[in-house]
Amino acid sequence: MLRALGRLYRSLHREKIYHNDLKASNVLAVDSGSAKEAILSLIDLQGVKKCFFLSERRKIKNLAQLNRTLGDCLTRTEKLFFLKAYLGSQFSDRKGKRYLVPRILGETLRQIIRERSRHPDAGNYSVAWSLQQ
Repeated sequence: MLRALGRLYRSLHREKIYHNDLKASNVLAVDSGSAKEAILSLIDLQGVKKCFFLSERRKIKNLAQLNRTLGDCLTRTEKLFFLKAYLGSQFSDRKGKRYLVPRILGETLRQIIRERSRHPDAGNYSVAWSLQQ
């Protein structure tokens, strides 16, 4: 499922499609009958728009939204597996990963702080995408 999810995000961003509320609960997974691939569908499409240009900031925001909503459920290895599927052939670019991961972590933290200030009694999130050793 992580491979399919990474590819879904990559294809959305490649096609300059931005979902303002792209989080784990807005992705519907359907069992395809194959152990190798899940069928994923986006739901709650009110925030979806096709952009002329999709900024790096918006891509990071989408990745951080997923990290914030799925992060506690995944291991570090699973997060790297997702990132590998998302980046595709660019995954081998160490400099690119070193640029991307801290930005995802920073945006995740920003979202968590914002969420806590809006809903102080909500669940406790942690910055769970920590890939640093």
